[in-house]
Amino acid sequence: VHVPEGVVRVGARVAIECARRKPGEGILVFLGGLGEIQHFYEQLKDLAEELLARLDKGGSTPSGGDPLLSLGLRVSVLHSLVDLADQATTLDRHQPSGQASGSEKQQVMTEVVLATNLAESSLTLPSLRTVIDFGVHKEVATRQGPLDSPSKPNGKGKCPGEIPGARPGSGGQSALTVVWVSRASARQRAGRGAG
Repeated sequence: VHVPEGVVRVGARVAIECARRKPGEGILVFLGGLGEIQHFYEQLKDLAEELLARLDKGGSTPSGGDPLLSLGLRVSVLHSLVDLADQATTLDRHQPSGQASGSEKQQVMTEVVLATNLAESSLTLPSLRTVIDFGVHKEVATRQGPLDSPSKPNGKGKCPGEIPGARPGSGGQSALTVVWVSRASARQRAGRGAG
């Protein structure tokens, strides 16, 4: 399963538009894995740069040159490979933001959480109002049968053509593949937004 490039770009556009129309209301985006998260983040950043250029803010991007922060978007990731302390920071941050302090008005920040199915059943945060779900996740797929290559190690401890993560001697090859989620999972994901 592959989510088409155009669909990813539309999802990023929807996230930016939601943040502009309802600042401070968080957005949870479900993606297949770390590669898909990185790709979505790049699309989000590209679209933010394009929008700032159209708004004539392109030359003087505040917030240290980060176009996402300039638009009031704070992006974080929930994935099993992300450090637990960083994930805890993401979870702790989910109180409505943008309160003015004194006479100084602060920019309202919208949290955009890019997540895998890790957040499917364990995450409900009050500030997350919008869920964007690409309807995919990764699961282990095992292909039964002999390896296509000789069973002699290539000097590096692996057989040529071996799939990373395959259990030696299992009689098959295992790999993480992107697949469609079930209807039940899609309903569960939709319920992660508090609004």
